[in-house]
Amino acid sequence: MKYKRPFICLAIGGALGGLYCGITHVTVYLLGATNFLSVLGYVAGGTANFVNSIIAALIAMLSTAIYAVCKQFLFAQLGPAL
Repeated sequence: MKYKRPFICLAIGGALGGLYCGITHVTVYLLGATNFLSVLGYVAGGTANFVNSIIAALIAMLSTAIYAVCKQFLFAQLGPAL
């Protein structure tokens, strides 16, 4: 696989965001296209559902970015052994 390390970072970030969604019982009510309008599927569950979905997306994005930067730094320091 060409982009193995970025894929692992994305999987970890998505898992953390999904874990938060599971803990807070976020529900999507409408599955549509994968663009910026897809957040409207969370609005039908109320304000708390919508806010928790935004928080979960932020958790996923930030944890992916932080893990990718840390992993890149460690990879540069330790070499190809990581």
